[in-house]
Formats: sequence, structure tokens, C-alpha cells
Amino acid sequence: MTRESFCWASFLKASIISAIFFSPSAPSDKLIQNAVARILEAIYEQDFLICSYGYRPTIGAKDAVQDITTTLIRGRYGYILDADLQGFFDHINHQ
Repeated sequence: MTRESFCWASFLKASIISAIFFSPSAPSDKLIQNAVARILEAIYEQDFLICSYGYRPTIGAKDAVQDITTTLIRGRYGYILDADLQGFFDHINHQ
């Protein structure tokens, strides 16, 4: 799997899961959506990198913070990148 397809697979899974869990719907719809989410999770989970923490069933943001803290304390890093994405998508040509 190429890096581009991996990124799109990650985006697709995150989009579907957020749409499922953050949208109001009938209980029967939730049941079907939950089943679809489990199927997609089984397909895509094996392709995620160990350093990917978003929308994962067993790890999350707290684990990411713990790993970053451990890495910083041990001094095993070459650089630190601070990025602010606010307004980034407003400047993309959508035509």
C-alpha cells in the first residue's frame, strides 16, 4: 500500500466513524452503522502504522501523549514540528 493510499484509507475510516458516531439517527440505523464500522475496522486496522493513534479501538490520544512524553524524556528525537492547521483548508483551491 502506498503512502497516498494509506493516507486516504485513514481519512476514509476516520470520516466514516465520525459520521457514524456523531450523527443523530434511528436505533436501527445505528445498529447497521455499527456493523459496517466493525467490518471496516477489521479491514483497515491491519494497515495502520503503530504510530497512528486516531480512531483506533485499543489506543488513543492519551497513548499518543504518553509516547511523545517518553520520547522527549529519553531524548530520542531529531526534530520537533509544531504545526497549526487552522485556516489551511480555506486556502485550498476547491475548483
